[in-house]
Amino acid sequence: MAPVIRGNSLYTIVDGLNWQGGENYAIKLGGHLASISSSEEDIFLKENFQRGWIGLTDTASEGTWRWTDGSQVTYTNWEVGQPDNTREIQHYAQAWTQSGKWDDAEEDTPQQSIAFNKRSIIEIPFIRRGDSAYVIVSGPTWEEAEANAVKLGGHLVTINDAAENEWIATSYGGRGGTYNPSGLWKYWIGLKKTNSDGDLTWISKEPLSYQNFHQGSNASSNEYAFINLWQTQLSYEGNNGVWVPHANLHGDYDGKKMTGIAEIKLAPNNTPTGTPTVAGTFKVGSTLTIDATAIKDSDNFTGYTPTFKYNWETSTDGTT
Repeated sequence: MAPVIRGNSLYTIVDGLNWQGGENYAIKLGGHLASISSSEEDIFLKENFQRGWIGLTDTASEGTWRWTDGSQVTYTNWEVGQPDNTREIQHYAQAWTQSGKWDDAEEDTPQQSIAFNKRSIIEIPFIRRGDSAYVIVSGPTWEEAEANAVKLGGHLVTINDAAENEWIATSYGGRGGTYNPSGLWKYWIGLKKTNSDGDLTWISKEPLSYQNFHQGSNASSNEYAFINLWQTQLSYEGNNGVWVPHANLHGDYDGKKMTGIAEIKLAPNNTPTGTPTVAGTFKVGSTLTIDATAIKDSDNFTGYTPTFKYNWETSTDGTT
């Protein structure tokens, strides 16, 4: 099934894997088995996926349950009498029982997981820009990174203009970038040479209307391309955001395993409608109450709470 969106996460499912297999698969897609932080999220996932492994385990310390993504355990929904660690081998959480609760379970063998059609619910955080979601996916080869992007409903990123290129460099690399969880500094992008005599083209089939190749290289230089994203303010940071044609090899560069940046197209982000109302006396020192319930956002993601900003001006005489 296609991924579903809630807040700033993509959720998808994979069948036929045991708990650890599901977690490993999730990491390749840039996420983990789902962590659930509220009853609203619990209900949302149950309505979309019905059942499956989630990312809660006490393998590190019996009775101390932790989410694999490192988030705090602030909400649980255990069935009455659970978790009970039957036969002292039940260390993994699965959702949901017939009553809509969680149960602890043992990790099946891969063969049992296939036979019983076990499902894994995967959560992948993303950054949104315009009508696209961006996610770091595992490689190490270009083909593996592209395959993981396709599993999320997208492709390796297509960079359409200098503004998008700069945004990627800022978001995923140096220049003060803060979103670089893999610790790597080169990422596959969606450029691939489709025939030996041709040039690199976008796997999304969009035109190559903008280019930012490294000095001395161009679209015909090699089979694939990655983007340079430095993490630190170094003398060679001038190369930040340049594209480097590269042979696929084994997905290694300078001893580092390559990952890719996936881009998943989203529904258009329409402008919210409606106007807030303000109640109170418009005098300096008075308290005003703002009601924003009239503002409607038809394509707002479930679970996302917008932040409203207000500006005030006072009259020149300071009375209103």
